Amino acid sequence: MSDLIVLASRLSLLQIHRRRKARLVDRAVPGVSLLQPIVQLLQYQTTCETVRSVLETFSQTLSQAGISTRVEALHSVSNTDGLLAIDRLLAGEDCLREISVIYKLEVADW
Repeated sequence: MSDLIVLASRLSLLQIHRRRKARLVDRAVPGVSLLQPIVQLLQYQTTCETVRSVLETFSQTLSQAGISTRVEALHSVSNTDGLLAIDRLLAGEDCLREISVIYKLEVADW
């Protein structure tokens, strides 16, 4: 996660630099928040960890009852280019709705 934060910070700084450079030519370019991509990534990660921890708790409870279970996470992107969505997210655009995770709690012998 720390690598993602460093990458998001670098990309944000590059975006800010590019836009400031563009403002020298055209004053109509809006500013960019440096922290926005980092906040979005942290919120996304926190949400994923919360859902996974709840499913892990269910899984442990069922395992204690003698039922074998498994928690699985399937990550997907709505468009065909997942790297494009991640680049857009790191650039400060709101594209989290394109990135999704499907969690499965598989219960054996049910």
